[in-house]
Amino acid sequence: MALPPESKLTPLFKQWRAIKQDHPDVLVMFRLGDFYEMFGDDAHTGAHRIMTDFK
Repeated sequence: MALPPESKLTPLFKQWRAIKQDHPDVLVMFRLGDFYEMFGDDAHTGAHRIMTDFK
């Protein structure tokens, strides 16, 4: 996933990017309100794994 330049990122995406740079092999989930969210490739990978587990 291509992100805009650092200056245009929200604080959440700056935090997400820093975590992904330190831990590229981990699915990162953020709690936003009552829900957990995944972004970028994590969202695609996580959705595939979750749907596989529910079958």
